[in-house]
Amino acid sequence: MPSPATVTKVLVTGFGAFMGLEDNPSWEIASRLPRTLPNNIEVTTHPEAIPVAYHPVFDLVPPLYAADDYDIVLHTGLAAAREYFAVEQSSSQSRLAEGGYQSFPDVNGEVFTVAEQEAAWVDEPLSLETDLDLIRVVELWKNKTSHIAFPPLGDDDTQDPATVITESWRGAKAGSPVEVELRNDFDYASAVEDAATDDVRWSDEVGFYLCGFIYYTGLVEKSKTGLRDVVFMHVPYLDTEDQCAMGVEVTIELINSLVESWRERQ
Repeated sequence: MPSPATVTKVLVTGFGAFMGLEDNPSWEIASRLPRTLPNNIEVTTHPEAIPVAYHPVFDLVPPLYAADDYDIVLHTGLAAAREYFAVEQSSSQSRLAEGGYQSFPDVNGEVFTVAEQEAAWVDEPLSLETDLDLIRVVELWKNKTSHIAFPPLGDDDTQDPATVITESWRGAKAGSPVEVELRNDFDYASAVEDAATDDVRWSDEVGFYLCGFIYYTGLVEKSKTGLRDVVFMHVPYLDTEDQCAMGVEVTIELINSLVESWRERQ
């Protein structure tokens, strides 16, 4: 196991504007991350928001990964319909799907065709997953975020702090055992009477848009030099400074959890 005296390098990216949303919360979070964390963790945030466009992403990922020997890569993006943070287990090509990169135009009005996917990834599996132990990561992440208060979605920054009733964002006690349930978003949605209460979760529904595209592209690229120590995190829609600050805290604790799990494996 690497000593905490050994620097662990983490690369982080966030997406830019799309669908009329100028301030993508994934970039708002990524751009606010500190450059270093305790226990010798070095965080490198890509200096610009990643365009929500297939060909720029496809051209960017190889040189981005080659710029340094990053131990872990964390890509982030928005899942506006969710009210929680989630790490995604896998991503796939979409050339055999009814809809996908070849069907959903990006912000430039372009798609990534089936022919382009075949040319780029002909020797790659249709689906790839991270080599990081996300079950362990989420267990650590839940414990590390149990103290964080979540500002309700829709609150505005002008509200008098003296009138705000701050409810605990998570009920688990820091450091207490956590059972990680392997349920994806569709499972949660199908159990309305048993609504999910976890605010940081494991998921395996990254989708067939730019979130899935950058994740799959990254998994392919990282596998060229070793284990696929890449992960994608979906963030909920956050529109206030308090919410973004909370998102930064949650992401810092995810990075800490990723590094702790990664070091345990070494």
